[in-house]
Amino acid sequence: MSKFGKFKTKINKIFGDINNWFKVNQLILNYNKTHYLEFNTKNCWDYDLKLNYQGNYVTSSSNTKFWGLIIDDSLSWKAK
Repeated sequence: MSKFGKFKTKINKIFGDINNWFKVNQLILNYNKTHYLEFNTKNCWDYDLKLNYQGNYVTSSSNTKFWGLIIDDSLSWKAK
């Protein structure tokens, strides 16, 4: 298995653990409002990561606003 394949397996297991934590604490993760940031460098390949749990997919985002700061996938702190 490639490094990316191992990473993909591990990240989906971690996402499953997060979902289980939500369930145990009687919370529900809203998949429509949940996104993830994939930080990249200039020499990085763009991977097609599909993050899901039981058929519920989380989409990737290129930037997000956190306490008034815009954080983007290249950490330039500017919205694209």
